[in-house]
Amino acid sequence: MKVISRSIVIILFASFLLAGCGATNPSEEQIDITLTISQNNQQEVMSENSYQVEQGTVLLDVLEDHHEVDVTDEGFITAIDDRTQVENEKYWLYFVNGEMASQSVDEYKVKDNDDIVFDLQATE
Repeated sequence: MKVISRSIVIILFASFLLAGCGATNPSEEQIDITLTISQNNQQEVMSENSYQVEQGTVLLDVLEDHHEVDVTDEGFITAIDDRTQVENEKYWLYFVNGEMASQSVDEYKVKDNDDIVFDLQATE
């Protein structure tokens, strides 16, 4: 009886170990985001697309995967798809879910259902 009980315990333990090995890595989970490129306070939309990306992907990587981008060493966007900012006149700003971003584009990690807008806006 002890042999059968010990065998059952070993089989159950091995099953739990194997089940754990097959678990999906959370960082590989695919999430949905929307990325819009516009100008003049979103009055002119140049592109609007939905993408599936890995959770935790840095926004700059997503942007560079789908658009031609110029970015400074400090993480500021200076051009997207040949639309260049004009110093002291127009700058690229980005918004996440309707709020101006508080992180540079090379630091922000996208989250599921993020609605991201890059807008070339005149300074006031």
